[in-house]
Amino acid sequence: MPKFQLPPLKDEKLFEEFTCDLFNAIGDEVKQRPGDYQIFGVKGQNQRGIDIYSSKRTTAIQCKLKDIRKKDEQIRQQLKVDILTDVEKARKLNLEISRFIVASTFRDDTLLQEFVHQLKAGLQLPFEVYYWGWDILTRHAEQYSNILTKYFPHVDEQQKQASANANEFGFEVMHRITSGKQLVDIVGAVHAYGFQNDEVENENEAEVIGYFFDNLKEYGEIIGMDIYENSERIKLGLTFNGYLKQVEELGFLVFGGRQKQPMPSESGKDLGKWDVAVIYVIRKTNPMVINWEEFAKQQNGSK
Repeated sequence: MPKFQLPPLKDEKLFEEFTCDLFNAIGDEVKQRPGDYQIFGVKGQNQRGIDIYSSKRTTAIQCKLKDIRKKDEQIRQQLKVDILTDVEKARKLNLEISRFIVASTFRDDTLLQEFVHQLKAGLQLPFEVYYWGWDILTRHAEQYSNILTKYFPHVDEQQKQASANANEFGFEVMHRITSGKQLVDIVGAVHAYGFQNDEVENENEAEVIGYFFDNLKEYGEIIGMDIYENSERIKLGLTFNGYLKQVEELGFLVFGGRQKQPMPSESGKDLGKWDVAVIYVIRKTNPMVINWEEFAKQQNGSK
């Protein structure tokens, strides 16, 4: 998975330019020289099955911007028809083509990947065909700060803000919370609470996240009174599952844990370290969200 969750571009021309810039940035990893990918033709002309072409790499690229609000199967079928039409057009071009790449704002898709791999033999094409969904495009794009800055300028600002918020908590890594039981274990019998969230955009987000925090604190204080039986704590986990689902349905993720934090008195006297429940609600698109399995693979690969 990509480290960032970049929103798919919605302008067809912009997506075309993004794809061209991205492939030029990737370049030739062996010879370490940039590519010569260029937009094929101009707006209004018949591009005859391709949008971008590199003579150095004999590679043609067709960009497919799709409305991802539609059902997956509908998008998939549209792409299959588009790909069939475009490869037939491309094979008639007076260009040397060894690779034909379909780049789409639709996600990576196993069925589409299988479909394009079968085309070469099925249609006896003189070139290989590949499908690059939005996930693989993002994985490459996040490696180039100039690409992110040009096409996703919000990323740098979000990174800075998320980093500042993390520093405010006093720790570098927050682990994602995926169950109500985890929340019960975190908020139960603590001395204090540290709740933070990304900026909300409407009243509904404010109400859901506020209600989520209020209930965590209220139930956490009750758990601290040690009046809950084990069965009640288990049921509370189910209740917290519901709150967690409501937050995630709005496009947020929940991170956090218990911390030992120094607690001074009003006079400045050291009261020792207190147990603090730290909960952070952030948007799924926040660039500070990292897939640690992918991160570990990258680190191992760089050794």
